[in-house]
Amino acid sequence: MQRKTTSNRGRGWLLVAVVAGLVLLSGIYPLVFDREDRVMAAAIIGLAGLALGVSAGPLRQSEPSTWKIMWIFPAALALVAVFLDAFQITYFVLAAVAGFGVFWSRPVASPRSAESVT
Repeated sequence: MQRKTTSNRGRGWLLVAVVAGLVLLSGIYPLVFDREDRVMAAAIIGLAGLALGVSAGPLRQSEPSTWKIMWIFPAALALVAVFLDAFQITYFVLAAVAGFGVFWSRPVASPRSAESVT
């Protein structure tokens, strides 16, 4: 019986999905109750919803182009933290965790693909 080995290397998509879910939830309160921040809340919800969908789909399947594009999510969270009126460290922490998750989910070249090239 052959033993299957598992690796934690491809689990970064889950970390990105959790951060995207938290950001999505954090945008709901200002959207409903704060009239002045509705536009920013809608933008945050849209960004988080997109990141959640991409992380649960193509990023989970380790597609290389998706991995490159997902770096926009932590960068956008850092920009949101800079441009909010109250300088919020929470978004910087979430951006760092999302960046780690994106890095952790980097695609790995399989040995079969290397053999087919040569």
